Amino acid sequence: MNFHPGQNVLPIHPNPDTARSPVAGLAWDEDRPRVIGFHRHTRGQIVSVTKGVATIATRTGVWVVPPNRAMWIPAGAVHAVRYTQTLASRSLFIDATTAARFPASPTVLHIDALSRELLNAAVDFDWDLDASHSEMRLAFLLLERMPALRQPALLVPDGTDRRIQRVMQGLREAPDDNRTLSQWGDVVGASERTLARLFYQETGMSFGAWRRQHRLVVALEQLASGTPVTTIAHNLGYETAGNFSTMFRNVFQKSPREFFRPPPADA
Repeated sequence: MNFHPGQNVLPIHPNPDTARSPVAGLAWDEDRPRVIGFHRHTRGQIVSVTKGVATIATRTGVWVVPPNRAMWIPAGAVHAVRYTQTLASRSLFIDATTAARFPASPTVLHIDALSRELLNAAVDFDWDLDASHSEMRLAFLLLERMPALRQPALLVPDGTDRRIQRVMQGLREAPDDNRTLSQWGDVVGASERTLARLFYQETGMSFGAWRRQHRLVVALEQLASGTPVTTIAHNLGYETAGNFSTMFRNVFQKSPREFFRPPPADA
């Protein structure tokens, strides 16, 4: 995925690593894409959105974070973030002592209704608050809950072998490419059997599963940007919108049109 489009690569300002508070929050509400190039923090970070999608690249692959999930990024982990056109982002940056209970590797977390309300409050706390302040207790309550809310990740793992890297890059550039693994083997100079073994060995997925996972990431970004389902199906190489919708529903238990629909007010 291209995280360096040549423009609108925005830094994080102000820098949350300079905060005095054990938990510092940032919120963005925008109607433009936002891309933050590869960087790292001295604090751990929780990335979430209430509107749109965050796509996060790390050294191990690409993750997607829709509104009902958040991603934990440990301190020092190199990452880049791409946000979709319509954005409401809520992120927390947590010092080492407070983050001790969190995993040592990137992890996807579920955001339930209580966690969402606590997160919305915590991003507005002053960066100079000390740990004893009453508002910090709300932040600590949120942080106590979140590690227990782990979720299966929509992750697109990266590879190290140059041959499958070429296949992956080709599909990132053209997600509608429906070439078989045998046809890709002719392109990269490897047998179908070798490529199949490499995909399992390096990603834990078959070639077909990796391509489907990548297409789901692209689909969520395009859905969040308001692209019609029929157009998305075409962009991803599906013969019909129905075929794409069936695949999508099998993964998310919701149709593409339902995925970003707000829940009922009394839910």
